[in-house]
Amino acid sequence: MLEPPNTMDFSLIATELDRLLIAFKETTVREWPRKWDGLLGAGLLIQGSVQPPPISLKRANWEDAMRGMASEIYSVEWTGFSVDKSLTTRAEELTRQKYSSAAYNYKR
Repeated sequence: MLEPPNTMDFSLIATELDRLLIAFKETTVREWPRKWDGLLGAGLLIQGSVQPPPISLKRANWEDAMRGMASEIYSVEWTGFSVDKSLTTRAEELTRQKYSSAAYNYKR
């Protein structure tokens, strides 16, 4: 059985960690658990503060891949979708009368 490493390499997120540590200065002294002091370059992390790099895949390519897999695996047959005039008219009416009003947006 392999033993877990006693240190971790944070080089993949070092830039984000540095920015975060600079922003929060001394909070790591108060908040970072002592048992994790040995982690290389580790510090306070806030949920959502470390983001992956932007995806290089174009949306159209991703959509094509998803459609292709659904067709291949689940035998999905794709057809075009056209919005009828009554739906468009109702959506525009709701936008003007309800969703654009300050009363509706501020009660949320």
